Amino acid sequence: MKRFITVLLGVALAASLIIACATPGRGPTGVFTGSAPGHGGTMLVEVELNRGNIRRIDVVQHNETRFFYEVPFQRIIGSIVSGNNLNVDNVAGATLTSMALRASITDALVSAGANIRAMTRPVQRPAGGQTIQKQADVVVVGGGGAGMTAAIRASQLGASVIVLEKLAFIGGNTLISGSGFNAVNPRIQLAQNPPVNDSIDFHFQQTFEGGDSIADPTLVRILVENALAGIYWTQELGMQWQDNIFTVPGALFRRSNLPVMPLGIGFVDMYRRFLDRADSNIELLLETRATELITEGGRVVGVRATNADNNTVEVRAASVVMATGGFGSNIEMRMRYDQLWHVLDRGIPTTNLPSIVGDGIVMGQAVGANLVGMDYIQLLPFGHIRTGSLSGLVGRSMEDHVYVNIEGRRFVDEGARRDDMTAATLAQTNSTMFVIIDSRSVPTGDVLNFFGEAHDSLVNYGHVYRANTLEELARLFGADPATFVQTINEFNASVDRGYDHEFGRTVFSGRIEQPPFYAGPRMPTVHHTMGGLQIDAYTRVISTTGAVIPGLYAAGEVAGGIHGTNRLGGNALTEMTVFGKIAGESAALRR
Repeated sequence: MKRFITVLLGVALAASLIIACATPGRGPTGVFTGSAPGHGGTMLVEVELNRGNIRRIDVVQHNETRFFYEVPFQRIIGSIVSGNNLNVDNVAGATLTSMALRASITDALVSAGANIRAMTRPVQRPAGGQTIQKQADVVVVGGGGAGMTAAIRASQLGASVIVLEKLAFIGGNTLISGSGFNAVNPRIQLAQNPPVNDSIDFHFQQTFEGGDSIADPTLVRILVENALAGIYWTQELGMQWQDNIFTVPGALFRRSNLPVMPLGIGFVDMYRRFLDRADSNIELLLETRATELITEGGRVVGVRATNADNNTVEVRAASVVMATGGFGSNIEMRMRYDQLWHVLDRGIPTTNLPSIVGDGIVMGQAVGANLVGMDYIQLLPFGHIRTGSLSGLVGRSMEDHVYVNIEGRRFVDEGARRDDMTAATLAQTNSTMFVIIDSRSVPTGDVLNFFGEAHDSLVNYGHVYRANTLEELARLFGADPATFVQTINEFNASVDRGYDHEFGRTVFSGRIEQPPFYAGPRMPTVHHTMGGLQIDAYTRVISTTGAVIPGLYAAGEVAGGIHGTNRLGGNALTEMTVFGKIAGESAALRR
């Protein structure tokens, strides 16, 4: 962010000098390049000018995540070219990408000697004030994974559906997830070498006990028993899955299924394909933020929202599904409810999108919904050292990882619960750890991590260190080489024994001995809020009196009671699919 601000200040200073020297009525002609720091690396653009008028803008280099760049590139470039005006809004939900694009375009114009002041003119904003009335069988609040799953399932059952999404694109946190999906899947698990013996009862036990046995056992049972059916349902909609099983960090067991496409791109592609079908019967309203639930006679009968033109949108429906996610990006809210960490101020970043601020929880409370588990907030120790996001994470499966501190020593069981690993990381120098892997995990530099990033690019962008010896790797990330080598030697001895006497780790994939070696610096980051609206087995929202609130359902992270104090890694996408489907069915059938 500091580099980004520096670029903007430099552009502004250069622009002021050029404006002072510009000749009125004349402008440059030609093709000019400009750049600015993007989310994952440098963004480079070409801008074609004809006597100071913008004719064409092309992004020739970037490392932005798909779906985050599609709308900004189309909208911002289109608006700037059509109006010859740099004064365009950032795209909701893609602020950093929008800023990088605008900064790189401005950089190109500055290098061309264009009159920046003449190209930055006021824009007439919509006055708003109108009320738009809509009607549907089901209205879904939130276009993330749980919301889109509910919308699609309701549509499959013949319901007309309207989805309200406050961002300019669908996907929510699912779009930036690691995409691990826990499900007992014997066909694939038993085909591994060695075979993985698993059971639904064991998945239940680990999920329930992994949250300190305080979750609603009925909801946990529904989660694990319907997990594999959720995968089959996505396959029917066109999703492709890998024929391999991984262990997502914090999953506690090797049952994490992965889509073929990285991140949540496979899920979002699936949603968009269904939306494009002639029989989908789903209307998607983007940049439309729900603000309150409409009630009549104690029943929820619709949603009131505000769209991008500042108009009020009222959607009346027999059923409302709340799927707005948790509150990981709401600093005030997480500080209010946190009873464990006591550090969740602005100093702790989050993996969540900035839009995940607890809207649905607040709206539910306003109509009498009961909240459960609000003080259970999950941190991951794997956040990006600068942004807190999950991007840039080296390696793939937990079995390949070794975690060391800045001193080069291990400090935790790498297969432990996420809250235990986070607490151990917070106790280290600078609350920082390094994920260590070798070339068994990354035989070539083009191997992708869970987030679709090639390891060569992670090294090139400075997110990850790589070296041909352990001693050299230690020097790169600041550890004492002798201490680090001894740590790895002791770990390798544990692999040979099949048991880690120091921390109790029992799951290994092999020794750390094949160069090149990698080290990725990571820090704790807010990841998941386990608390939310209380629901029953049909995803009906429960009031503070213990009664069902008629017409209101909830699915995804906005709902509480499923994970207890700690969520197992890989259970979130399972939850979103299983309970999203149930919410869609319940809403469509009005049960």
